Amino acid sequence: VSSPDGRGSGTVSAGRSGTPAVPEQYTVRAGDTLWAIAKRYFGDGSRYPEIAAANGIANPNLIYPGQVLRIV
Repeated sequence: VSSPDGRGSGTVSAGRSGTPAVPEQYTVRAGDTLWAIAKRYFGDGSRYPEIAAANGIANPNLIYPGQVLRIV
């Protein structure tokens, strides 16, 4: 299942008020940052460390197009 904007893939859970539904997985696209992904799905960019930790990312500045992230 694609995310509402077609940018991610995976199973989608119920969305939070004012934010897109949170997918179980998200495929990184060119120009993405963990901050922007956290802002989009959690409504708070400062929650990016949660995504980094769930995916074993030591340096949150190093994500790559095509990388599949688990969103928790």
